[in-house]
Amino acid sequence: MRVALLVKNKLGFVDGTYLKGSYRGELATQWQRCNAVVVSWLSSTVASELVPSIMYAFSAKNVWDEFKERFDMDNLTRIYRLWTEIAKSRPYVEHLVRQRLLQFLMGLNESYSQARSNVLQRRPVLLVNQDYVVAVQEESQRALGVVEPNKEPLTMLAGRG
Repeated sequence: MRVALLVKNKLGFVDGTYLKGSYRGELATQWQRCNAVVVSWLSSTVASELVPSIMYAFSAKNVWDEFKERFDMDNLTRIYRLWTEIAKSRPYVEHLVRQRLLQFLMGLNESYSQARSNVLQRRPVLLVNQDYVVAVQEESQRALGVVEPNKEPLTMLAGRG
């Protein structure tokens, strides 16, 4: 919201830079109109149950300060509860598993590009532990001279005597 107000050159209505008492005559009337616009923007972006509390607000700064007092706090208990709800969500857990797999794949050097490509194309997606086994197997095959890092498996065997 701060960015939107800054872009419209209206941030001063909520941060206290543009105070009504600073303007007289025609400028005071313009201030009232601009303030009303900012209050309407604020009321259109908040949850519907909060609109009645700001419907008759005198200034955008008052609304901003009230919301800041009400919502701008570090409530660790609430954050913890939200995180536990998120962690129980199956889509989130699946996302987390995929994220761990991607981080593992990003950590492999380029000699594992073929294994990385195979894992990324596999359906269903492997877990990190399963992908680790694939990487270890490829590394073991390289140590035995079965796999060369820059050749496809079938073309490697064709070149041997």
